[in-house]
Amino acid sequence: MKYPDVKVSVDKTLKHGSALDIIGQVRTALRNAGVSYLECDKFFKDAISSDYQHALQVCREWVDYSSPETRIEAVSADLDAHLPHGGSVRRYN
Repeated sequence: MKYPDVKVSVDKTLKHGSALDIIGQVRTALRNAGVSYLECDKFFKDAISSDYQHALQVCREWVDYSSPETRIEAVSADLDAHLPHGGSVRRYN
């Protein structure tokens, strides 16, 4: 990860948002962290160079990025580790 100190947590309302919304949040976070315009431009060009999944992967390569799904999975895994007898948390959508 290029900028692990830059943390971006995509708002729940953007769960099914466009890639450009997510890329915009990451680019804003980079700029707010003092990353140069040229470096932000490199991020942007790479992120828009392909499909949605590529954009998310680029975001994760550049910043500490999490979406609502990744936060839920992390909490579920943490809870599973503390349940007795190999229990697990069920996730309902």
